[in-house]
Amino acid sequence: MAFGKTLKSLREKHGLSRNEVAKKLGLSYWAISKYETDSRVPDYGIVKELASIYDVSIDFLYGQEEKYKESPYPSHSDPFLDDLLKKVPDLTDEEKESLEEHMQFAVKIIEKERQRRAVAQNKDGDLP
Repeated sequence: MAFGKTLKSLREKHGLSRNEVAKKLGLSYWAISKYETDSRVPDYGIVKELASIYDVSIDFLYGQEEKYKESPYPSHSDPFLDDLLKKVPDLTDEEKESLEEHMQFAVKIIEKERQRRAVAQNKDGDLP
């Protein structure tokens, strides 16, 4: 598969628009369009960032490798989670512990808010 077709296929697989990819790279929609149509060749720094965004190797982008990089984390349909999980391996053990504590705290707050809303909804439903 040609470089441009690979980029387009990966972008679509990740549910991203050209504008979203352009924003991540600090580029224009048209730059991404030109890369995807093989009208323009990105510099090495952009290729590295594209590989990171799509979680593939640079060799894969150029058709020299058949498989995606293996990720220790499952892919989610939520790009926010995917981006977050890609950053975890770069964290120190202390940072990972801190992240876990913060996430557990956030989940508790969300659960309490859900309970509060359920109680409020039940009270509103009980009114004549």
